[in-house]
Amino acid sequence: MATILDPFDLLPQYTPAELEARARARCTAVGLDPDSQVTLEIGYGATIETPTYATIDQWRNFVMYDILHQFEVYDLAVNGPKTYYEASDTTENTSSTTDVLLSGMVVTVTDDGNYLVNFDGVLEGNSNNRTIFYSVYINGVQDAFSERERFIRSNMTGTQLPAYTKTLLAGLSAGDVIDIRWRVSGGSADFHNRSITAQRVRLT
Repeated sequence: MATILDPFDLLPQYTPAELEARARARCTAVGLDPDSQVTLEIGYGATIETPTYATIDQWRNFVMYDILHQFEVYDLAVNGPKTYYEASDTTENTSSTTDVLLSGMVVTVTDDGNYLVNFDGVLEGNSNNRTIFYSVYINGVQDAFSERERFIRSNMTGTQLPAYTKTLLAGLSAGDVIDIRWRVSGGSADFHNRSITAQRVRLT
């Protein structure tokens, strides 16, 4: 895996004049007049003014974010988007009212980064007027935003129904484990064909 250096370690080599020159060059490269008073979106929730109106610290931040962006792009270029995929066609049954692991739906990431997780499958309720829940877990902790549910009405018992959820997990480290867990409010349910995909992405 490419080594991601701390951009702050790179900045002391720049004098204020060099910082300003680099910030001006970056503005010109993206088609902005460095002498115009424009607020720039530099990513990571930060904004600064163009060089003429920015302070030395803002120039420093501008260059830091620019370097950080370049290293992220380099890392993705070297390692690729890094996609993990698992699938299963084995029917899994549960009557648990607390979340349990859905077999085959486990991914261990081997690279640091942000991951977009997609899960889909086919479920089937075996009991009337019960709810099936499923969600994404990271290192044994539920990502609450990802939880979805399917209520099984009396006329839907034994009917195979689609299941889907997705979530973005930011700041993962190599070795982190992503999995799918599920439960029922009562009775029992089956999960049939299913798959999980986790793709490393760059946030802009």
